[in-house]
Amino acid sequence: MFVLIVFMDKHDFLIVSELRSDARAPVLSISGTLRLSRVTITQRLKNLQQHIIQKYTTLVDFRKLGFSIKLLFSITLASHDKDVFAKYIQEHPSLNNFYSTTHGSDYLVEMIFQTQAEAEQFLHCLSSAFSIVQQHVYYLDQELVRESFFPDPRILQEVIVWKSK
Repeated sequence: MFVLIVFMDKHDFLIVSELRSDARAPVLSISGTLRLSRVTITQRLKNLQQHIIQKYTTLVDFRKLGFSIKLLFSITLASHDKDVFAKYIQEHPSLNNFYSTTHGSDYLVEMIFQTQAEAEQFLHCLSSAFSIVQQHVYYLDQELVRESFFPDPRILQEVIVWKSK
């Protein structure tokens, strides 16, 4: 078992958990669920938005929009190409997620394409434009779970050491 130290109080944690479940939940709904006043929820949300919440977003089924290819790859580059690659990939219209990594590769990249041919063309362009030391490519077939971390706070209460602000 692990212990997670959180520098939020229990109410903040519960608010974030509610928002992870439904980011569009109205303050009134969260207030009712947590039995806290709307003013309290609003004030805490402001603080969380300044320090914890990075952004609100919508999860999309890209296949239903005609983008059936989700490509995930790790890549290790010659040191002189790392910054140029990072700039290039961040500006690419097919980019979905981009991470720098440790222990064996430089980056982990998720791209979305309409066709297999587009994905293959992209990979070919990469190999032509950059000095790739190592690359592992995965075509993601079926999404099994997405954005599930931070479950019901009652489950995590046993592993959290609450710290006051």
